[in-house]
Amino acid sequence: MLLDPGSLTQQVQAHPEAGLGDALDALNMPYIEVHDDSDDTLEPRDVLHAPLATIVIHGDLGTSYRIALGIALRRLSASV
Repeated sequence: MLLDPGSLTQQVQAHPEAGLGDALDALNMPYIEVHDDSDDTLEPRDVLHAPLATIVIHGDLGTSYRIALGIALRRLSASV
């Protein structure tokens, strides 16, 4: 799963009760965070619920997505 929390990041940090952290803890699949600004990354999760990768290409969200999709496709093809 690709996750781009965008402006939710500041809300999650200000209001952790909002539920995104709980949702990520309950997620039963690997996820990749995608960002265009390093200020938007989520707080690190514990090792069991950490993202597979966090991709940040400052100012270029399209490139962040291309890299994240490449990682996801390689992981998917390796599991087939």
